[in-house]
Amino acid sequence: MTDMTDRQSLVEGDLCDADLRGADLHGVDLAGRDMVGANLSGCDLAGANLRGADLREAGLAGANLIETNLRGATLAVTNLAAADMIGCDLSGCDLAGANLRGADLREANLRGANLTEADLTSTSLYAANLRGADLRGVDMRGADMRGADLAGAIRSNEEVDEVGDGLVRQGVADDPNTPPEVLAQLAEDEDEDVRLIVAGNLSTPPEALAVLAGDESLGVRYRGAWNQSTPPEALAKLARDKSDDVREAVAHNPSTPPAALANLAHDKDEDVREAVAANPSTPSEVRVPPPAEVDDEEDGQGLSM
Repeated sequence: MTDMTDRQSLVEGDLCDADLRGADLHGVDLAGRDMVGANLSGCDLAGANLRGADLREAGLAGANLIETNLRGATLAVTNLAAADMIGCDLSGCDLAGANLRGADLREANLRGANLTEADLTSTSLYAANLRGADLRGVDMRGADMRGADLAGAIRSNEEVDEVGDGLVRQGVADDPNTPPEVLAQLAEDEDEDVRLIVAGNLSTPPEALAVLAGDESLGVRYRGAWNQSTPPEALAKLARDKSDDVREAVAHNPSTPPAALANLAHDKDEDVREAVAANPSTPSEVRVPPPAEVDDEEDGQGLSM
């Protein structure tokens, strides 16, 4: 293994169009360097400092960029396909037109980055920070957007329509900082997965959650039944749902109104009744009868109410 001095000596001098394929450059300081067109494919740049570097049209396919500092760097039209970029700092970067196909950007910081027309197909953006990022024209088919922070990346309903991709909308739907009017729009999305995520978001406005309480999807109704922001009248409606799972979720929800909990105390399903007994919002006067006292036909609130 080369020591730090040897690694640093590899990057002295002019690096424009340099061929450094497969080089061990982890931890080196390349801040502000001009590296336009350099071939760094397969390089180990883990932990390196590339802050403000100019890497336009460079080749970084398959490179190790774990926890690399690329803050403010220029990476326009750069090839980063299949690069390992976990925890990489790309805040404020220019990634316009970059190829990030199949790259691993889990927990990466892309705050304020310019990603216009970038290729992010099959990219992992799990728990990535994309706040304020410019995503116009981005191809995100097959990307993993779970837990990604997209606050401010899409600033209007028109932008939601423009980006359009279901995975992007899922990320927006999951963000507690998404504006209420956008969440209300997404509550009517044709994609069931988007509606399901909206139903579980504590920031979703009550009127949208009330609509989702009548959704045709069992999963959407189930997620809304757990949401403590779901309004009492919607929870009362869900307490009469035909699904035992939905009624059990309502029985667990501390926001469920006392009258609904009192009715659920006599539900035909034992798990529902046990959830009522464990709910801190259940009135003290409500008695949950033992199984032997429950008549499945007459006291099955989920089917007869």
